[in-house]
Amino acid sequence: MKKYIYVMIVTLAFVNPVIASKRLPVEAEVITLEQRGDKADVFYPVSDDRKYPVIAVLQGALVDKQHYSQIGEKLASYGYVVVIPNHLQFGQLFTDQFVINDVLAQMVIEDNNNDSPLSGKVDTENMGVIGHSAGGAAGLFALEGSCIPPFCFGFYDRPEALKVGAFYGTNTCFIGGDASSEHCVSFSNPGGMQYDVDITDPVVFIQGSKDGVSTPGEGRSTYELLDGFKRFVKITGANHYGITNVNNPEGASPDSSSPKVSQEKSINQIAKKINQNFKKFLKTSVGKKDCD
Repeated sequence: MKKYIYVMIVTLAFVNPVIASKRLPVEAEVITLEQRGDKADVFYPVSDDRKYPVIAVLQGALVDKQHYSQIGEKLASYGYVVVIPNHLQFGQLFTDQFVINDVLAQMVIEDNNNDSPLSGKVDTENMGVIGHSAGGAAGLFALEGSCIPPFCFGFYDRPEALKVGAFYGTNTCFIGGDASSEHCVSFSNPGGMQYDVDITDPVVFIQGSKDGVSTPGEGRSTYELLDGFKRFVKITGANHYGITNVNNPEGASPDSSSPKVSQEKSINQIAKKINQNFKKFLKTSVGKKDCD
């Protein structure tokens, strides 16, 4: 395994030391998901023998996993094992629902492997999913237990450990068809059947106010379809790539709408909002108090 060490620098003059002490140092590994051979970056807390919930991060279309390292490191410091795979489909970077299952299966292997740096660190009974753009749509359908092309072909068996999702720059308005308005109460899948999202699991919808790819109206319309616990969070000034290390990552379809906030600030806000909501449903080892 290739190993990186991420060093967290805290300026105590500006940070409450009681809060700062709850943040955890983080290390990273590059592993292979044995199920289909996908490479994945794993960010995990360096601490005692406590176990931490798993978060699978589903990449946006054509966005390499390397562009999610900052959000991965940030979330891991809150007390999660964060796994960010690269999945190829149709000859390009494009995730699917089964990546979630692949991540969980590999974490079971790593947690039980005494030679793995993740040995004894992973709570494989508590899992969340984070999706960006197309990865968010894949995550939504996985939470529902549906199998919707092009994110799934055949049958999807949702893991029992999967309990919560957070999605950035995501909507279902244009999958297989055009939205007739911003109120996307349904959409046509590639098979031509009308389909409504039916999700009762906890979901956090995070939307950049300057997103020119998945617009705030489209995101809000999909959000309104969801039942159960849900939160809609606006990141003021962020565009479609507010979750990635850089704006308009190389190889990805660019957002012509320029961000009005730094990548660092938007990533910090996104990570904080995800942690605030995930900790309600996943057993994190970081205390109840939030920190920046």
